[in-house]
Amino acid sequence: MSISPKSLRFTPLLVAMLGVQCAVAQAADVEIMPPAGGRVVIRNADGSVTVLTADSAGNVRIPGLPASAVANAGVVCFDTNGQLAKCPATYGAQGPAGPQGPVGAKGDKGDKGDKGDKGDLGAPGPAGPTGPTGATGPQGPAGAAGAQGATGPQGPAGTAGATGPQGPAGPQGPAGTSGGIGTLTTVSATLSVAAGDGATPKTQTVNCSAGSAIGGGARIVNGAPATDLIALTASYPSSATQWTATAQTAQSGGTTAGWSLVVTVLCAQ
Repeated sequence: MSISPKSLRFTPLLVAMLGVQCAVAQAADVEIMPPAGGRVVIRNADGSVTVLTADSAGNVRIPGLPASAVANAGVVCFDTNGQLAKCPATYGAQGPAGPQGPVGAKGDKGDKGDKGDKGDLGAPGPAGPTGPTGATGPQGPAGAAGAQGATGPQGPAGTAGATGPQGPAGPQGPAGTSGGIGTLTTVSATLSVAAGDGATPKTQTVNCSAGSAIGGGARIVNGAPATDLIALTASYPSSATQWTATAQTAQSGGTTAGWSLVVTVLCAQ
């Protein structure tokens, strides 16, 4: 009996017909031959799941196997005629280890490994021979000062030094005894200093118009505020007929307003 439709589905009616046919044909084979390019498809009872397929090239597939649970109880074998059979118990078991293969080619040099831990200190070795004498070391630091020696003989007198600058005027002496002083006159001179003038000393000298200078003095007339510091640094008789005075401001940039140095000499005829 041969069946060769384009697509064959096993339905209850078809199975019954096949059963009747089989009963009549007794030992006859049931052949299902798909057309060229077609397949024989066996599905479940409601037709929603494909159980087995066979195409005209003899390829048989059971699509449900990949999704089935793995079973390791046994292995299925088949002979040259395609007869399925249970494999021997030794099939699928791990085989004995094979012989050792030949030595492979030398591999590339590996990367340099990490530095190992420092090893333990080894036992001290025997004493080596005495080395040559080393070079002379640098001179050491100076020692502490010794005790003071005895005083030596006095040396020869040195050359006279240069004359030093004139010292400041001394304090006024006591009043002299009354003498025969003639006519007394005073002569004054004023030196005006502009605002902003630097700290260079300012000097003014006044002369007796007649007679000799027997005294004198100086004063500062300051038109600037009290923050402008001006000092009278000298007031003295600079000759028998002259009186001289010097003043200076403490600010290098000069004062904020002008000031004057007034010098007076007392003359006697």
